[in-house]
Amino acid sequence: MGKIILRYMAALGILLILSVEVGFMRLVWVEYSPEDAPEAFFSDVFTNTLALQEPLQYTQVPRGDDQARMPADLQVLLEERVADYAIYYLRPDLEQEPFVQSSRQQQPASMIKLFVMAKAMEDVKAGRMSLDEPVTLQKEDVVGGAGKLTIYNLGTPVTVRELITLMIQASDNTATNALITKLGMGEINAYLEREGYHDTKLNHKMMLQKVETLEKKGKRTRKVTTTLPSNLSSVQDVGTLLTRIYKHECVGEQEDEFMVETLKGQEDKICFNAALPDWQIAHKTGEYSGTFHDGGIFYGPEGGFVLVIFCEKYAGRQIAIEDMQEMVWYFASRLSDLRNKLSEENGFSRL
Repeated sequence: MGKIILRYMAALGILLILSVEVGFMRLVWVEYSPEDAPEAFFSDVFTNTLALQEPLQYTQVPRGDDQARMPADLQVLLEERVADYAIYYLRPDLEQEPFVQSSRQQQPASMIKLFVMAKAMEDVKAGRMSLDEPVTLQKEDVVGGAGKLTIYNLGTPVTVRELITLMIQASDNTATNALITKLGMGEINAYLEREGYHDTKLNHKMMLQKVETLEKKGKRTRKVTTTLPSNLSSVQDVGTLLTRIYKHECVGEQEDEFMVETLKGQEDKICFNAALPDWQIAHKTGEYSGTFHDGGIFYGPEGGFVLVIFCEKYAGRQIAIEDMQEMVWYFASRLSDLRNKLSEENGFSRL
């Protein structure tokens, strides 16, 4: 029994020595001298300094040299279904230009709500409205589909902050329509053009693509149904927006951080989050018959990346989700590989 205790104590001693040695090495890394060790070990200064210096500054490359083989990799991964997907992928701390495949104007479904949020935050920054400003729902904006607001919320003030949160996290269609009414559809489209989102156009409110009007001919009046053009966007535009938000270059630092935190609260976690459950993902999904989209900012142990995938006319909903999860794993591994390569080129090493 005594020998077991002695061995146990010896093992603890070795672990303690190793811990102290590694601790001193990390102190040197963040430019503490050995004389500073006692104070540093027992204060928050060391922890905070280390946390601030953990993210290494890399010399960005125009494009990761692995981008050239990504189409072939995706062909192997997805086989004949590769044509069903449009993709935007960028490692914004490491490279300047994204990998983009098959970007084209498509129906974005609820992904269009990202641009409504960005325009709303621009108005907040400019002082044209406040996040705490109350908005009274109008009957014509109340629709079905996704969301939590209903006809029973008519007459109840809802703040702009609540409308944005519901629009993004619960994909609330009524909240989106209320924001479109407040911001103005023309003003939203002018914002899209001004900011260079040339593939994106808001042509109708949520669930209101068909408009009924009364037409009078002689003594007779009849209902006429007009189908409005579809809303449009692309993975290029969505990816550009998310990249600007990640870099705090979209609206402003506070406004962009608000958008990141709102996106992190996304309730639909069936796709991206299920693939990387240990990562923080600030994202938005979009879905309608035959279509499934997801796009967001990934924050993980190896850094961050932006990934947007549109799937139009899928072979099956579950097939699309599984394909997109395979792509998430693939692109997460590409982040790690490029980071390691640049670490070697820049002479960085991690303990």
